[in-house]
Amino acid sequence: MKFLIISDLHACPKSSEQEHSRLVFDGVENEFGTRFIEYCKSINLYPDFLVCPGDISNHGCADSFKNGWGFLKEVQSQLEINGLLCVPGNHDLQSRPGIEISPLHQVKFCAPPFPSNEYEFNTHFWAWGWGHISYDNFNCIFLNSSAYHGFNDEFKHGRVAQETVSQIVDYIKSDKFEEKAFNILLCHHHPVKREEVDYGSDFEVMDGGQLLISSIEQATSSPWLIIHGHKHFASLFSASSAGYNPPLIFSAGSFSARLYPEISERTTNQFYVLDINLEKTSEDERLIGTFEAHSWDIKNNWHPSKSKNLPHKGGFGSDVRPKEVIEKLNTLLEGTTYLNSDDLIEVNDVLQHLTPTQYDQLIIKLNNEFEVELSDNLLFEVSKNA
Repeated sequence: MKFLIISDLHACPKSSEQEHSRLVFDGVENEFGTRFIEYCKSINLYPDFLVCPGDISNHGCADSFKNGWGFLKEVQSQLEINGLLCVPGNHDLQSRPGIEISPLHQVKFCAPPFPSNEYEFNTHFWAWGWGHISYDNFNCIFLNSSAYHGFNDEFKHGRVAQETVSQIVDYIKSDKFEEKAFNILLCHHHPVKREEVDYGSDFEVMDGGQLLISSIEQATSSPWLIIHGHKHFASLFSASSAGYNPPLIFSAGSFSARLYPEISERTTNQFYVLDINLEKTSEDERLIGTFEAHSWDIKNNWHPSKSKNLPHKGGFGSDVRPKEVIEKLNTLLEGTTYLNSDDLIEVNDVLQHLTPTQYDQLIIKLNNEFEVELSDNLLFEVSKNA
């Protein structure tokens, strides 16, 4: 099951605002967006779901939201995507206090309706700040982490209230929530601090985020995937957990916003494809799959990512230890001095589900004993150190 993730569009309706975003409409077809759709078609990308964790618009502009929301609908149509999963970000609301009659007004009454076409779901989402949709193989909890924006200095960070967490947990424990192969929590703000992004204190984190993570993990036995945006810096890691199956957090970088100086040399504009192996996920009761990251720059346009923070290919769900891989390679090298990609199929089948950090740690261990050549998060050639 494939999920196409594009986050933090910060779409702008005027060419005079292109210092904020590459996705600028100005009443005409957007070249950046058109190239994205053409690139997806060129790599035969026709996913099952399109996911956007918010900041469709920029600075709460109604025209900006209209263009960005229309672009997401166009992507869904052009790539023949069945489902669209979306939540608002702080830039989609009139987040600063006193600007409008309600910070939610423009997104609550937009057309086509947001965040879904379902009237009852939208009513619950805007009233309580969260909603649930059951799909064939997974559940999705949609969270408005900007629900309290428009009051005091709430625009500076995300929030999920303790009462909201209790509501969600009670619902998950009820008969209305059917166990599936996995669950998704979709939100805009990051639920745990990301101090490694800006190398400083993180005050934008979702207040109540860690409570939410631990609470939903304990409320159900099936694994959780948390997808968020906001930081414009991609990463993939497991949440802090006391359980045996910690939620997986995917932090999406920005699709088209102009990147701020602290991160502009360390990442790029990106989109992502998460491919979840339903059979293995169900059998092992943990999320198992792979991802792809694709980047844009003015020289190469859209292309497989070369960013260090999230490489072109990687995975999640492996429980293999470096020692096991080393033992397997030594067994395969018995009677020979060299292994090629054909010899390494069984090993690579395991390695493709390592996260980027796990993979990097494994390679450090392997380099102590072997000469290795790598290709897209896999071993291409292996021989014993001379």
